[in-house]
Amino acid sequence: MTFTLTISALLFAVLAFTLRRNLGFLATAFWTMFPVYGVLLPEGIGLPALTAGLMLIAMMVAVRSRQRFSVPAPLIAGVILAVMVNARELLDPSELRGEGIRLLASVLSAAFVGFIGHTIQWKQGFAWGLLPGGIVLAIAEIMRVLSGGTIHASEVAFGINPIVLGQYAAIAAVVTAFQIFRTAWSRSMWLIFIVLAGGVVATGSRGPLLGLTVAFLYLLITRTQTDHRSRIPRIVALLLMLAVGTLIMMKLKIDFAGWFRVEDADRNAGSRIDAWGGAWTTITSDGLLGAGPGRYFEGTYGATVGLPDDPHNILLEIWSEFGLVLAIVLIVVMVLAWRTSAERGQAFVLLAVAVASVSGALATSLVFWMALALATSTQSLKNDKENVRRILDEYSDGSLKRVKKHKDPHGRGRY
Repeated sequence: MTFTLTISALLFAVLAFTLRRNLGFLATAFWTMFPVYGVLLPEGIGLPALTAGLMLIAMMVAVRSRQRFSVPAPLIAGVILAVMVNARELLDPSELRGEGIRLLASVLSAAFVGFIGHTIQWKQGFAWGLLPGGIVLAIAEIMRVLSGGTIHASEVAFGINPIVLGQYAAIAAVVTAFQIFRTAWSRSMWLIFIVLAGGVVATGSRGPLLGLTVAFLYLLITRTQTDHRSRIPRIVALLLMLAVGTLIMMKLKIDFAGWFRVEDADRNAGSRIDAWGGAWTTITSDGLLGAGPGRYFEGTYGATVGLPDDPHNILLEIWSEFGLVLAIVLIVVMVLAWRTSAERGQAFVLLAVAVASVSGALATSLVFWMALALATSTQSLKNDKENVRRILDEYSDGSLKRVKKHKDPHGRGRY
């Protein structure tokens, strides 16, 4: 363990020295590559190491920008939620599962990324750093499936859970679409988007696929609303692309039912619905205080009746296990994230909520909090645009008018 930690620390030091002028890229790449290098670290070390590394980078950004470290309101509420979860677990030590510690580390990591993104306003390669992990994971998963691997295996590329891999590929795909729609990246990046979306589909994980679809449609709608002249051609082009893609897949005789596991032979969807029902039963009977950590299914563990360890819905998990107050705090977190993000940045909130509603769990909520952090950091893009607009308005209303009052010294009229 000591050797591994030493090598990891040296590697991070080299990266920090090499990319010290591109801290935005270093921070986001350090996070998105976490599933790849995290499997090499001893169990229980990866997430704390990620949090410590992001904290160090955030301190470097704060010193360089001469700004005081601040945490967005949604993530402050997230920290409060994590502290309350830890307190509840400490009050019931016999049921302690360590979810509270992982939740707190995830929220803190997201807070550091949100601060960095807001401070540097998505510059210095911040957005580019969000792609490497997703691209590597997506390509690896596509190659695994093409080589004969099964869809939605218990472990996919790099030995990762398919839901986790799908989340990383999905968030990278949404970042790509977000940057293209705000004209920060060229349209050639749609090729990267296709690769990332293909990686999500290859996992067969319904939550990330739903989240990606909802977020992309939202970005498409907001794009057409701001460009009325191209709304109809865009919609027609989208429908034609969907029609052509469907015909090609039908010609290739792709088994959609088998691909998306419509028959539910593995009881994945059925057990999840049963888990939701059991969690709701717990809420109706003990929703005020919750049944305790892990006891979401009718006041007991889901594993005792052959169901997952969590209901795969983060709100149901919080409410059924920890009570109404913490459920309200979680809702406040999501509402604040929506209100404090830019219009197109709200796509990241939709991604987080959609995934957390179908495949969410406290133990694996890192991407959920990161998506909310990215959403809140887009506020800096909105503020920057408003400042430019204000300066232009002041110039046109004031300075330009004052200039027009003067005559051309060469006698050719006003200028």
